[in-house]
Amino acid sequence: MMKLKDIKKLERDFKEIAEIIEDEDYCIKDKYGKFRKFKSVGFGYAVNLFYCAVLFYYDRFNRLDKMAVYKLFLWAMMIRIQRPSLGYLDYLLWKNRGDKYKDLDFDNFVFKFRNSIEHWYPQNPSKGTFPPWEDKDRFGNLCLVSRSVNSKFSNLAPRDKKEFTTNKSIIANGSLKLRIMSKKTVDTATWKNNTCDIHEKEMIKILKDACDSKSK
Repeated sequence: MMKLKDIKKLERDFKEIAEIIEDEDYCIKDKYGKFRKFKSVGFGYAVNLFYCAVLFYYDRFNRLDKMAVYKLFLWAMMIRIQRPSLGYLDYLLWKNRGDKYKDLDFDNFVFKFRNSIEHWYPQNPSKGTFPPWEDKDRFGNLCLVSRSVNSKFSNLAPRDKKEFTTNKSIIANGSLKLRIMSKKTVDTATWKNNTCDIHEKEMIKILKDACDSKSK
C-alpha cells in the first residue's frame, strides 16, 4: 500500500504541483513587529486533501495516471478558492460597473449570503437529455447561488435554465456572474464549446487585474 511519504516523493515527478506547494509560504508581521514565515492553514488542508485523494486513487486502481493526479490537485485547490473568488468577482463587477455591463441592473443587486456553487452546465444531466461535460468544473461554468436556487435549477441545460419562466426572476435577482452567464447563453452546445471559455477568460482577467493593481 502506498503511504503518505511516497506521495510526497511523487512531487518530484509533478514539478508544477511541487512548485505551487513549496511557494505557498508568506510573511506576516507578528506582535513584536518582526516578519515571520507562515504556511497558510487553508492551503495546508487542501494539500492534505490532495494527498488523501491520490492515496485513494492508487489503492483503487493500483497505478497513478498523470492526468488523474493533476485533476485531483485542481479539485483539491478549487475547493479552497471557488467561493471566495466568485464572491470577490461579484464585488469587482459591481465596483467597476460601467457601460460594458450596464444591462445587469446594478440598482437591483444586493450582496447576499450565497452558499452553493451552481454548475451552469450541470454536473449530471438527466438521462437521455444531453451529454455530460467532462470540463464542467471550470471557473467559467460556475457561479454562486443559494441552496434553494441550486435545487430549482436542478439538472437543466443552460438554455433551459435561462428560459424557464420561474427561473427568470431568480436570475434577475441573482449574482452578477449568474446574470452575465445567462445573458451570454444562446444554446447549450455553444455555451459548452465556445461561450464558457470566452466568459471564463474575461472573468479571470478581471480578478487578475485587481490582484495586479493591489501588488503595485
